Amino acid sequence: MKSELPHFTPFDNPAAHAGPLSRRLTHLYLIFFNLKLLFFPSSLCADWTMGSIPLVASWIDSRNLQTFSAFVLLFVVGVRSIHPRTPRKQALSLMMGLSLMVFPFIPASNLFFYVGFVVAERVLYIPSLGFCLLIGLGFQNICRALSAPGTSSSSARRTSCRKGCPPVLLLFVLAVFACKTVRRNYDWADEYSLFTSAVRVNQHNAKLWNNVGHALEARNNYSEALHFFQKAVEAQPNDMGAHINVGRTFVNLGLYKEAEAAYTRALDYFPKPRKGMTYHTRVSPKDLTVFINLANLLVKDQNRLEEADALLRRAISLREDYVDAYQNRGSLLVRLQRFSEAEQMYRAGLKHQPTNAALLYNLGVVLLETNRTEEAYLNFHKALFYEPGHEQTKFVLAASYADTSDPQLREKARLLYEELSQGDFDPVRVHFGLALLYSDASDFETAIKHYNTVLKHEATHRSSLFNLALMYNNELRQPLSAIPLLKQLIESHPSHTKSYLLLGDIELSVRKNPTEARRLFEKAVSLEPGNLQARHNLCVSIV
Repeated sequence: MKSELPHFTPFDNPAAHAGPLSRRLTHLYLIFFNLKLLFFPSSLCADWTMGSIPLVASWIDSRNLQTFSAFVLLFVVGVRSIHPRTPRKQALSLMMGLSLMVFPFIPASNLFFYVGFVVAERVLYIPSLGFCLLIGLGFQNICRALSAPGTSSSSARRTSCRKGCPPVLLLFVLAVFACKTVRRNYDWADEYSLFTSAVRVNQHNAKLWNNVGHALEARNNYSEALHFFQKAVEAQPNDMGAHINVGRTFVNLGLYKEAEAAYTRALDYFPKPRKGMTYHTRVSPKDLTVFINLANLLVKDQNRLEEADALLRRAISLREDYVDAYQNRGSLLVRLQRFSEAEQMYRAGLKHQPTNAALLYNLGVVLLETNRTEEAYLNFHKALFYEPGHEQTKFVLAASYADTSDPQLREKARLLYEELSQGDFDPVRVHFGLALLYSDASDFETAIKHYNTVLKHEATHRSSLFNLALMYNNELRQPLSAIPLLKQLIESHPSHTKSYLLLGDIELSVRKNPTEARRLFEKAVSLEPGNLQARHNLCVSIV
């Protein structure tokens, strides 16, 4: 905290940011509001921040009468507790009940310092003890008053009737409260039921609408979630988070133009840079996601990459420790082939989060692209030191080791691939890498096993189909086993020239079918007229 009070936004506690008169009247009105929750705990809500309770703007607001009545009630109870005619035992009970109500509530009252909420039902736990004590005392006094003995038989009957009324009334109230408690428990079954019950009570709180939307979003019910996010925007038009939620949901629905419009509206609530002026503002990393999200939309269009770059630079200017912006801008610069600038971005991000495995991984990739292999390996190893399960780093490191001729590094590559194969990381790329390594080591049986694993996950994987066919034809001397693989490859990738050449060679040399071979070679020549091998094979098939 550094000897400073916490900072709360206008969304957390609107009254704390209002004018002096409105602020004081609203915070005093909250005394009545909390008393009302104790007397009539019917309209319960999980969150009372943002616009839940409209500000008391002036003296003529009718709610000031409610505030006055609350203080009169507390004053009467306080006077009664110290009045000399009050029996000592009852006075002590009144003081105890009033103290339990008032003193635990003071820190959350906003009267002496501000807190991050307007009303919170949880702060009434201890005050409710004092409230129940006072209710019990009141019930006791009513019973005593109604049990005063009468002189006649008729008055005795009336006294008996009056004595029976308070217990019946109390039992009725307790039964109603018990039923309400049971019903309220169902509201807390999950996030969706909790926040839908809240919006029935409080429709001015954007956070509640957003939370219902988040619950539906978690169920992949994006269309309905969008409705609630849009209701949040209606409740609080200047809530950036609500606009961001709308934009993200449009993206999930594939409505990219609408998403861009929603993100752009959110950007309107960020401070605009003014030339020659310096100012300070608090920006939440959560709100800055709008820059990332909008940039990710823009990069889908090759002509708008510079716009995306400008957005990410602006995010960094608003909060220089926003690491996600460095990471995303680095990836964009890599795409633009501006490796030097990308390296600077990743290094700048690492100044703020030196143990961030994703940043170390991305920096290593850039270093590999610029042929600084040893330095790249160093960053990959750092990434795995800080996050041993970082699978992308393991894969890139394995692929890099596999590209060398060093037997020790290739063995390390195999071990990394084998480790990755035990998890969920891209099985196609992992098993294909293993197949290549085992094939180079002449362990064709194991290589075939891994190629087949690739084909189980992706039956039309071009390189696996061709490499496996080539292995059957060349190394294993089983050309007939290659034929179905090549036919499958030609069917799924009809422009793959090498497939026609290899299948044509098998038809000509093994199956002695020059007509079919000629057809295949002609197809290869039509695909690549300048391919000398295809032309040569065609001539051989004709001769």
